[in-house]
Amino acid sequence: MSYNPFESLEKRLAIIEERQNQILSFVSKSNPDLAEVNEALVKTSLVLERFGISDNTLRTYRRRGVIPFVMLGKQYFYRISDVESALAKKGRGI
Repeated sequence: MSYNPFESLEKRLAIIEERQNQILSFVSKSNPDLAEVNEALVKTSLVLERFGISDNTLRTYRRRGVIPFVMLGKQYFYRISDVESALAKKGRGI
């Protein structure tokens, strides 16, 4: 029997992937607005970089319900299409 140094890593990745699927399933069931999880959820840093808005602006939009988000642990995640739609409604062009 040969030793596979990646076997442990592969098992851990499979567990992480399963947990991610469980979280996304839970999120889509608990929030119908986010039921379409086919589009990847992206971190705050990517939203700030891509749309050129400040962290304070994004935080304000979250608080006011302008941009839908998912919070996992202490991190916020967004769908790019949600951010684009919200900014277009606010007249901030893309």
